[in-house]
Amino acid sequence: MKFKNFLYVVSSSTPSPTGRGTAVEHLKHYKLSSEDEVFIPWTDASVPLQGDLLWMQVDNKVIAYVEIGRVVEDVMNGRLELWFDGKNINNTKEGGISSDWLKGSAPISDERAARWIDQLHIVDLRNLPLL
Repeated sequence: MKFKNFLYVVSSSTPSPTGRGTAVEHLKHYKLSSEDEVFIPWTDASVPLQGDLLWMQVDNKVIAYVEIGRVVEDVMNGRLELWFDGKNINNTKEGGISSDWLKGSAPISDERAARWIDQLHIVDLRNLPLL
């Protein structure tokens, strides 16, 4: 089965869900620096699946990607939780990859992901298909 690519976008102007700092600080401190299993809240209508790739963008820079380990429905909050192992996060180049994507969190095309994969010169042990 071919995996799909999804993009999670946060803005440096968005407040943190904890009320302290920004959403970017929250993402970097609690999600991207964790060695444990953590989740990203997903509210887009699309439904990522286990094994899909989750790319993370801050403002206009793609900064990391990770394979989704599991997807849990959070009925109380009307969202999905995209769980992944913090040890499996792949950070992109210093400063991230420039992105013109401005539409918020959503599925992304294989072609867009392929450009990022090419820019990163990714050689992945999972044998990422040539998209």
